[in-house]
Amino acid sequence: MSGRRRGAGFCKGKGRVWLEGFVLLMLAEKPSHGYDLAKNLNAIGLQSEGVGSMGGLYRILGDMEALGLLESRWNVEEPGPAKKEYRITQTGMESLQKYEGFFAEVKTLAESFEQGLKKLKNQIGKEG
Repeated sequence: MSGRRRGAGFCKGKGRVWLEGFVLLMLAEKPSHGYDLAKNLNAIGLQSEGVGSMGGLYRILGDMEALGLLESRWNVEEPGPAKKEYRITQTGMESLQKYEGFFAEVKTLAESFEQGLKKLKNQIGKEG
């Protein structure tokens, strides 16, 4: 994965769950357009920069909208070109609760890995 940031492959497999969860969380905090979402995801390491990455994000936003998790409208009130603004729906808010369980599981797994690694390091330290 040279030259890629962690999370750069978010569009595939379980990584997509991370992105969807954070997108819902960010939209629950405030409506936003794709560029701002990408910037905020990039700030936490879940989004890499570039056109391909933006295309992946917009596909996911479209999928989430088709599922009724969010809705969009064109914002023409701000200066400059119109931007598609996304906001979370009630269904999205309900779905956000499911992501809480997913992230709790991830935290438990990470802690288990950390404990196993610490134990292994202690064993190696005693042997060496």
